[in-house]
Amino acid sequence: MAETSAVTISPADLKSWASRIFERAGLPPAEAADAADVLVSANLRGVDSHGVLQLAGKARRVLSGAMNARPSPRIERDGPAALLVDGDNGVGMVVGAWAMRRAIERARENGVAFAAVRRSNHFGMGAYYGQMAAAENMIGLCGTNTSAIMAPWGSVTPYLGTNPLVVAVPGGIEGGLVLDMATSQVAWGKVEVAARAGQKIPLTWATDRDGRPTDDPNEGMRGMMLPLGGYKGYGLSLMIDVLSGVLSGAGFGTHIADFYLQADQPEDVGHFFVALDVSRFMPLPLFLARVEQMVSEIRACQPAEGVARIYVPGEIEAETAARRRREGIPLPADMVRDLRALAEELGEPFPG
Repeated sequence: MAETSAVTISPADLKSWASRIFERAGLPPAEAADAADVLVSANLRGVDSHGVLQLAGKARRVLSGAMNARPSPRIERDGPAALLVDGDNGVGMVVGAWAMRRAIERARENGVAFAAVRRSNHFGMGAYYGQMAAAENMIGLCGTNTSAIMAPWGSVTPYLGTNPLVVAVPGGIEGGLVLDMATSQVAWGKVEVAARAGQKIPLTWATDRDGRPTDDPNEGMRGMMLPLGGYKGYGLSLMIDVLSGVLSGAGFGTHIADFYLQADQPEDVGHFFVALDVSRFMPLPLFLARVEQMVSEIRACQPAEGVARIYVPGEIEAETAARRRREGIPLPADMVRDLRALAEELGEPFPG
């Protein structure tokens, strides 16, 4: 058999194929398109750890019944600006998009809305949901908890997830300013990407099972992620877990099923989504002009020695997306091999 090669594929072709894979797994067409859009949007922005790398795992969880292919998300508790959403154990990207749409609708009515979500699953790239709000000229925030892979500060017992936080702001650059960060030094998926590529990782990323820093990504995946900024990252992760899991009634801490090791169980992940209508605070054109002024002033700051350019949050990803829309999304050989195996398994030929 010929060795699998890396390929470059158009975003439209990759999204169409991923959508058909989700349909083969049992999702209705609209929900399959939502799930595929979240994954391929991550690849477009260069966040390949959260792109179609995750497709096989999510599709197989649906096929096994661990995730509900046809959920009926519902608002369980309803206030003018506060929503508790039951995700019905649906695919996290489907539930997340549904909940953020409800938050945006309520923010139009009330100026701001907070949606807490329980009974969901891993929702992919968080920036996607923040940008949903930014596209509606709102500030979007979201967070989620994940399975335990990080220890409380001073411990070697995994209890918290890498629990990311997102803030997206309209204006300033193409797609708006977007902060999307794990509360660990890097997202766990970056360690997985390094392991698949046979590369070492910085000693600041992860530890082995005994809490010793390691440059071996395989040891890191069996061990623990290190928190962002030491005890500050630990504290931030904990509070995001409170907002995502404790407040919503979802799992928290070690009460979330591991996506990989407990693939036959619902994850019971919790999320939160916030939409804030800028126009309730000042005229939108004035806000956008102020954001543009801030970006211009930051770009004009004197670079440090050896630095060619100052970026704002989300700018590198926006430029990557523009380039990949023109040139296609590169997929490494190991990922192509896995995707082709999935394509054969579900009878949906891979287009690469």
